[in-house]
Amino acid sequence: MQEMTNGGLTDDRLERVREGIRAMEVLEFEKGENKRLLDEARLEIRGLKAEAGAMQVSLARLQTEVENYQRERDYAVGRRAEVEALFSAVLGIMQKYRTETVTEETAPTQA
Repeated sequence: MQEMTNGGLTDDRLERVREGIRAMEVLEFEKGENKRLLDEARLEIRGLKAEAGAMQVSLARLQTEVENYQRERDYAVGRRAEVEALFSAVLGIMQKYRTETVTEETAPTQA
């Protein structure tokens, strides 16, 4: 038969109580550690969300910039077509004038 000590607890029961207390201490430590890790993760998530927001703003700015460049390109392509048409018309007029001039210069003169 076991001896009763420490307020009526046997040595075996006292050891089980001590094991329970140690287990509770470990659980409390793990709980504190997990809370700290969770707080760190939440802080990192907030930082990543802020970074993602900044990237979205940057992306929107870049998209606007690309759209502006596309409009400028489209305008330049249109102007080039206009200038090419103008040059073509001027070249046609010059060739016609040159042909007429050459024809007049080579035609026999009447006295």
